[in-house]
Amino acid sequence: MRFFGRKTETAELLKIREASKREARMTVVTGRRRVGKTELIRHALDDGKTPFVYFLITRAPQSAVCENLQREIARAFGRPMPGRIDLAALKAKTEAFYAKNPDMRNLASDCKGLSPADM
Repeated sequence: MRFFGRKTETAELLKIREASKREARMTVVTGRRRVGKTELIRHALDDGKTPFVYFLITRAPQSAVCENLQREIARAFGRPMPGRIDLAALKAKTEAFYAKNPDMRNLASDCKGLSPADM
């Protein structure tokens, strides 16, 4: 598939990837359906050298989502991930991040009211 445009967005994702080499980063890409979010991520980050995790959260039970995420992390990095992922704790940390970053308020309001069972 050919990829057109999105130079600004691609550059921002590459900048985030470079910063992640110094400290851990989690990036959330949001937008309407069918506008090319997944293709943008893959185009910008899949250079074949740097591992990254693309994970779509579905409405499956929390335990299944966490197990699938853990499996995807292990696949991307070529080794098992120690411990277990706690989606409720991840959601709490994400909400704390949004509280400290008011420019992300729209994204935070989209997530408000979700319980871990909804994810």
